[in-house]
Amino acid sequence: MSKEVGLDGECKFTHGDYMIDCSPITLADGRFSVYAVMHRAVDSAVVEVRLTPVMEPVEERLAAARVGLTAAMEWIDNNG
Repeated sequence: MSKEVGLDGECKFTHGDYMIDCSPITLADGRFSVYAVMHRAVDSAVVEVRLTPVMEPVEERLAAARVGLTAAMEWIDNNG
C-alpha cells in the first residue's frame, strides 16, 4: 500500500488494483466525518465506488481519513 497525505487531510492510497481517495468532511460542530472513493481501470473503463462509513464524528482530520481508508480496504478485500 502506498499513500500520499495532503495538507488539507485528504489522503490518497493504493490497495490492490484500486486507488482510494479519503476526504474528511468538516461537520457543523468542527468535528470530522469522511467519505472514500475507490476507483480502478477495467477494460478501458473506470470503475468507481463511493462510500461513507458509519462512524462517530472525530476531532482530527487524519483520524477521519483513517476510518475511510479502513472501510475502503475492507470493501476492496471483500468485493473487489
